[in-house]
Amino acid sequence: MTNESVNAYYNGTWEGSLLPAESNYEGCFYLAKILEYLECPQYLRRDLFPIQKPLKYAGLLNPLDAQHHLKSDEKTFKFRPICNIGLDKEFEIDTDTITLPPYTRVTVEIKNLNEQCKLYRGSITSGTKVTRETGQYWGYSVRLMTGLQKVLEGKKFDIVAGVSPRGKLASQVDVCILNKPKILLVFGGVSGVDAAVESEELAEWRRAEDAFDVLIRTTSLPNGSRSERVEENVLSVLAQMQCRLETLNQL
Repeated sequence: MTNESVNAYYNGTWEGSLLPAESNYEGCFYLAKILEYLECPQYLRRDLFPIQKPLKYAGLLNPLDAQHHLKSDEKTFKFRPICNIGLDKEFEIDTDTITLPPYTRVTVEIKNLNEQCKLYRGSITSGTKVTRETGQYWGYSVRLMTGLQKVLEGKKFDIVAGVSPRGKLASQVDVCILNKPKILLVFGGVSGVDAAVESEELAEWRRAEDAFDVLIRTTSLPNGSRSERVEENVLSVLAQMQCRLETLNQL
């Protein structure tokens, strides 16, 4: 994957007309688009996601029903992500000094939610503030990187864990949770994280054990398959890591 192709994705010139294949990186862009679509509240999707090939079968995706996917009748929660805010009235930002491009998704804080008024009024805020004030999960973001080495450089994470059948269980991973550590979980494709590591020709490491601080496996039992499904591993490992962190937090 090149910087030019990543830039094309973000500036809107990528349309997904080329089908994913082993000879290209279109699968990465398809996956990014699907993840962005799933994270977006339902009432915004029609405006933010035009009809395109990567989303042809989006109707078959399991809904997340995440906490930030608010319903039109949920008027007790003052934060909402908007193009429109999905309620019965239009929304007006307090200040006119902010210029937003069309189809920009932001989160707003409603100041007059329970008042009798013609318009809702408030200000632009951030998902970080929502989580800090309410403790409520406010979605994820998707970033495309040109390679695994680019992700790992700069040591931006406290722990980098690769998911591999050779690893230990998440319940056995030691994590210092005093400063809310940043944890990166790396999932491989059909060939596993080893193939991802070996494909980085300019990297110093040649094995998964060299690239990651720890390897984590999904189960203590043999899975009975030559390969592991990434979508199953993601759910399993995230759930196990959450349980592990909650357990450590109670010690």
